[in-house]
Amino acid sequence: MSQALRDEPEKITLAPATVAERFSANTAIWLFIRDPAQLTSKNQAELELICLRSETACLTYVLTQQFMTMLRLRRGQEFETWLSAVEASHIAELGRFAHSLCKDKDAVIAGLTLSYSNGPVEAQVHKLKLVKRSMYGRAKLPLLRQRLLHAA
Repeated sequence: MSQALRDEPEKITLAPATVAERFSANTAIWLFIRDPAQLTSKNQAELELICLRSETACLTYVLTQQFMTMLRLRRGQEFETWLSAVEASHIAELGRFAHSLCKDKDAVIAGLTLSYSNGPVEAQVHKLKLVKRSMYGRAKLPLLRQRLLHAA
């Protein structure tokens, strides 16, 4: 026969979550990539707690900040040193990121060094492709040309 369900199930009390257990990966990433000068005192305390709990997290933070400094201050000449430090850290995720950057190393170093940006061009191309895709199969070339010239 089947067993009847209890009228009053046992209540299980869980221990309250500690401060360290409240962090999500997104919170940690946000703290890791931000400029330390822009962090509030609460954010700095959270970051210190993460780094105290894990040596790997602390090393990841240091390497991430080195990369972000290269990016912010355009110090492409430090890229090779950073790659060596990532390789020596044996952190798989950073290693994969560094390996993907090495696939087009010259472009990455140029991006970290030069002040030129093709962002405005990419924005225009994206806008034109968006208009083209919205009209796909609905119009011939003259109408498409007119819409693209009007969008640009």
